[in-house]
Amino acid sequence: MDLFVIPGDGWLRSERASSKVPDTKSRLVRAKRERTFTWHGSRAHTGSRRRALGKMLLVIGLLVVSLSARGMVSTATSSLQPHAPIVINGNSDFNPSNGVTGGSGTASDPYMIQGWNISSSGCCSTIPGISINNTSAYFIIRNLYLNAWPSPGIITGNVTNGVIRDSHAWGYPWGMILDSSRNILVSNDTVPHHVSTSSSDNITFANDSISSLFISSSKNVTIVDDQLLWFAPWCGACVDNSSNVNISGSTFYGCDCTAVAVSNSDHVSLTGNNIASDTVLSVSRSSFVEISDNQMSWGIDHGVSLVSCSAVLFQGNNVRESTDQYPLVKIDGCKGVDISGNIIAPMYSVTYKLDLLGITRSSNVTIEGNDLSNATTALSITASSDILVDANNIQSNAQGLILNNTANVQVFHNNFLNNTLQAQDTNSTQNVWDNSYPSGGNFWSDYSGVDNCSGPQQNICPSPDGIGDTPYTFNNNQDNYPLMQLFAPDPPAAVATAGGGGGGGGGGRPTLRT
Repeated sequence: MDLFVIPGDGWLRSERASSKVPDTKSRLVRAKRERTFTWHGSRAHTGSRRRALGKMLLVIGLLVVSLSARGMVSTATSSLQPHAPIVINGNSDFNPSNGVTGGSGTASDPYMIQGWNISSSGCCSTIPGISINNTSAYFIIRNLYLNAWPSPGIITGNVTNGVIRDSHAWGYPWGMILDSSRNILVSNDTVPHHVSTSSSDNITFANDSISSLFISSSKNVTIVDDQLLWFAPWCGACVDNSSNVNISGSTFYGCDCTAVAVSNSDHVSLTGNNIASDTVLSVSRSSFVEISDNQMSWGIDHGVSLVSCSAVLFQGNNVRESTDQYPLVKIDGCKGVDISGNIIAPMYSVTYKLDLLGITRSSNVTIEGNDLSNATTALSITASSDILVDANNIQSNAQGLILNNTANVQVFHNNFLNNTLQAQDTNSTQNVWDNSYPSGGNFWSDYSGVDNCSGPQQNICPSPDGIGDTPYTFNNNQDNYPLMQLFAPDPPAAVATAGGGGGGGGGGRPTLRT
């Protein structure tokens, strides 16, 4: 069966695509320390140039493989019948002369446009391959080869209830334009040029190969299991002034460009993607953003940048980048950010010369359960307030945690391992480097104290309690209750079953990874 109707929604999806659309309506509700996160629905050196050239060749190879795998190379057109460009303006234009091969335009029997080889190319052609406007009929475009260079391959305007699948659309600079459209599924298509979605609602891209995707002034857009390759000089996925945009399971490879750029938008999720580009991710002036479980690499120009954002979850990402100009992950001017369970480290085995995680002019930030290693500075926090830093592994850096001009920062249950300068706290007020007694402070690999006593004053002796009897002091502050062993969080609580109760357990934070 090719399609089904989603009750109450009035649009069509292929079974395969709809099964992979993630549920983002029920997301994390997180509260900690009075924070609440609610989910509503140019090269600097020759080496960078060489890496970019190598990546460019890789991307070209991936694009060729993608086109071949989808059967959209030139030999695939031999079984298709030639047809003139198709122009439909209104429901009455769905007729055989406009390439309609069957159907009556209803949800159960949509119009079919399939099996055509359409060409409108030429040096000065302004005719799209297919243009559909002002329609509400259900239709499917399938198994087409369109060559509309230098015009768009497919254009829709004021269209509802359409499916575009298993087709190849050449067009320049736009392979496909969806404008003021609603309930559109684009599935298993190859579009070697740019795709635009503007002023639209309920749009899904699934299992496509696209150069780049622009989403503007739209809502309820899903991108799942897509390949976005090359996309120079623009974005792999550019999201602007949009809401409820979900990008998952997709692969981004590109040069001289930004893989994902989000601006002036809300309720955007980026989950389970593989992203490799000169600039990995840029989020600005946006709120309710989830970035989770992504593989992020390259970042020769920029890594991850969050600027002027609020209510952001950055969780479970593996960030392995090589930018030589900025922090791998930069947070600037943001409020309400949760950075948890990430691995942030250089792509190569050499020490990264800048910050792994740099936070400036931000507030209400949680940094929990991250691995930060092999950099000049693991974590730098400047001109910021109301920050929680706990359960992180900060290892083998020239500088571990640097606080400057901060207020109300609490640091505890972190493992500071073999950093040349473990910590520094300057020009700050009301910062605390432990969680009081008996919870304790941090583990410091160079702590030379002993544990013979216990109690808030460490004066009940002999009675060792796993906390050092004397504070660990460093530049301008101290940990009053240093831990004698590596901090290892409690295992997560067991899930209750019908036959019995659940187990105990606490934080469920990641154990030390070396």
